[in-house]
Amino acid sequence: GEINEPTNTEPKSNPYTIPGAIILAGAMVAGAVMYGGGNPNPAPAPRNQQQNQPAAAGTAVLSEDIKAFLSERPGDYVLGNPDAPVTITEFGDFECPFCAKFHTDTRPQIIDKYVKTGQAKLLWRHFPLTAIHQLAEPASLAAECAGEQGKFWEYHDLLFETAKLDSASLAEHADSLGLNLGAFQSCITSGKYLEKVSGEFDLGRQAGVSGTPSLFVNGELIVGAVPFASIEPIILKALEQ
Repeated sequence: GEINEPTNTEPKSNPYTIPGAIILAGAMVAGAVMYGGGNPNPAPAPRNQQQNQPAAAGTAVLSEDIKAFLSERPGDYVLGNPDAPVTITEFGDFECPFCAKFHTDTRPQIIDKYVKTGQAKLLWRHFPLTAIHQLAEPASLAAECAGEQGKFWEYHDLLFETAKLDSASLAEHADSLGLNLGAFQSCITSGKYLEKVSGEFDLGRQAGVSGTPSLFVNGELIVGAVPFASIEPIILKALEQ
């Protein structure tokens, strides 16, 4: 059951934000290679699973092509040094309490020890579990619309720290960050980021994601709200490679 409730301990400010898009030339080429191999018609992952108990760290090592496809792409928001040797890609759901647990317990330690020191960077991928979380997809769209005004990570943090995802709260979060509310609401209403959000969900499914949170450390999959002590050895191994 959903036993892990989100708490409000992570600072809202993120001085390590790299605003805007980091362009990865040839990302679509890498994607074409990824989709060209293996089973061309994988079974869809149900959009209703969230992970509490972590699986064994490093449950799968992906091909270099898939690793490349999970790295920065046009339109991404990257937290940390874009040239960091380790890329940690999180597939998450803003309504998932275990994602909130990861955000509160583990992510700040990763940021302090590896992101601030330039050794790792964080990428976010939307993976809204719409079958059980009716507010997850609207929250993802709102985060993208906040990102359009340069506040993606700040908005991302507010969603987890407050656990308030109804439409009125989405607007309140935007207002608290000083966003242009008219532009923000028009952005959400237009649904302009639906394709991006659904595309990231599909990418996660292709890479083997079946629940949230799921992390890839340089392509190595870690499932669940893992404690820092479980993810650090994977980061260290990636740094040695």
